[in-house]
Amino acid sequence: MNELSEMVNSFDNDHLYYWYKFKGNYYSFTGEFNQAMRLYKMAEDKINQVDLDEEEVADLHYTISVTNSKLRNTLEVIDYANKAMDVFQRNYNFIRCAQCHILLGISYRRIDMYDKAIKNYNLAKHLGELNKNKQVIQLANLNLGYAHSKIGNTEEAIKYYVFVIEEEDDEAIKIKERLASITSLIKEYYNIGDYEKTKEMIKKALTILDLASDDHYYQLYYYIIHTYTYALNNEQEKFRALVTDEFIPYLKQHDDHSNLVVYAKMLGSHFEKLGKYKESVKYYKLANSAYNELINL
Repeated sequence: MNELSEMVNSFDNDHLYYWYKFKGNYYSFTGEFNQAMRLYKMAEDKINQVDLDEEEVADLHYTISVTNSKLRNTLEVIDYANKAMDVFQRNYNFIRCAQCHILLGISYRRIDMYDKAIKNYNLAKHLGELNKNKQVIQLANLNLGYAHSKIGNTEEAIKYYVFVIEEEDDEAIKIKERLASITSLIKEYYNIGDYEKTKEMIKKALTILDLASDDHYYQLYYYIIHTYTYALNNEQEKFRALVTDEFIPYLKQHDDHSNLVVYAKMLGSHFEKLGKYKESVKYYKLANSAYNELINL
């Protein structure tokens, strides 16, 4: 990228299209989604000036949909996912259709349209099963777990999360998805008071976490696992120090409003049990503020 940037002024429209798209892919990979989106939109502006087949345009639209999902631009996700899926359906590219259904499901879940979300996840899973694509199947299972958890259907949520971690030896299942599933199981078991299962999941989670030490998402899962470890072991000072001094600032820095709601409420409850009502109110207010940010995105 550094070498090519010196040649950008000599690029024709074809070169510029791919330059913007692949540079966007780089920033997406490093988690800089606003920068990625800016570049994807510049690539999109070049579509009418270059000769691209419709699958390439659909791939860009899919990528823009994914990035909008990261940025929680829900209506844009639905718009671009549908544009991409129209092309993928015409070309019988059912795995890409499945990926679009997952994006649609995530968007409908975020706007509390759970029936539509679950329908899209099940369509994605069905297409994954027809094509024997385990990665798509387990991504659908993970998101089915999220959806059922959100509507309070704990038993169903646990069932889908377990489907994902049962495939622990399958290299098609990404480490990030396995960590997402197992930390979700930790939350579910902890919340229903099944502390033996919580301990079992924490032990498994730490083993998987070791495999992700070089990945940018390592820190998030490290904080989640250790938050529940300290809560479970009643290590109050370690819990307070980790969540107040490290985890909450990390979530604020990354604009992770969804997790901020969960862990600010957990901290508020912790201080409430200790009779520290001033601190408790502070974190309940933070949870409410994060929730308002979340619904206004």
